[in-house]
Amino acid sequence: MGRRAHISDAELLAAAARVAARLGPARTTINAVAKEAGVPVGSVYHRVPSRAALLAEVWIAAAQGFGSEFLKALAAADALPAAAEAALVTPRFTRA
Repeated sequence: MGRRAHISDAELLAAAARVAARLGPARTTINAVAKEAGVPVGSVYHRVPSRAALLAEVWIAAAQGFGSEFLKALAAADALPAAAEAALVTPRFTRA
């Protein structure tokens, strides 16, 4: 029987996103992500096979989050305010 995870997949991805935002993707390492998440390096490799796969997961999560916010803004009742609100999603999402 395997051990219970100390953090969720979402928490691991959030830690990886923070490291990538701080250091840039090229300097993001599994060691840095593990340290940020407060878990052993092996715990990271247990969930993802490589640094590239981890960064891909971070990118996919960010793209899905952005798309969700953008579509929510477009779904507003009035067309013009909805378009203006949708246009503001990009800078808000990027800052967050």
